[in-house]
Amino acid sequence: QLPEITWPWRTCTAWLIAMAPVWLQALCGGIGTLCFALMLVPQVVLNTRRRSTEGLSWGLVVPWHVAGILFVGVTLAHTQPSWFSALSMFMQVFCCGICEVQMYFFHRVEKGCHRRLLMTAAYTVLTVLSCLACAGCYLFFITTGDQLDFILGELVPSILIGLGFFPEFHEFVSSMSIEGYSFGVTFFDVVGSAGNAALYFMREEEPWSERVSEAAPFLT
Repeated sequence: QLPEITWPWRTCTAWLIAMAPVWLQALCGGIGTLCFALMLVPQVVLNTRRRSTEGLSWGLVVPWHVAGILFVGVTLAHTQPSWFSALSMFMQVFCCGICEVQMYFFHRVEKGCHRRLLMTAAYTVLTVLSCLACAGCYLFFITTGDQLDFILGELVPSILIGLGFFPEFHEFVSSMSIEGYSFGVTFFDVVGSAGNAALYFMREEEPWSERVSEAAPFLT
């Protein structure tokens, strides 16, 4: 008769079950953070390839830009800030700036070397201004209480992101076309929000009321 050799697998399975909340939280948080970092990259790529932003609404990009700045500021103001989350959201801020520059120059300046130089300068200036805005939000949030931090740093940004889709829907309806909008944006938004919401719901040490309130911004 063969000796019993299954015990290591049983031990490993028991360990995985016991550790599930930890590694699942890490996985969901990582997915959410990565998706938010990449959310606007498909749109930037589409705009660059088409040399046009026709079909993309200012009402989508500008609120997302403001929301990203607020989120970066409140994240860095936490007692134990998540630098990875702040960096991923700043990636969204940076991509919003790229989209805004593309939306302005693709429609107002003729194609050529002159336009590329102007766009590069605009990217640089807007990125610097965004960094200063993030720093200003950080200085503001370190002086406020937890309730105001939640309202202005998490709830308001999530509302802005949700409301940003309505002008884009209007663009779809008025033009009877979805050309110019990358649905990679929607994909990364939905997956990232689901990952972050799941992360909060799995925090067993917190009561359900707190889990729901913390996950609410990602469910809007």
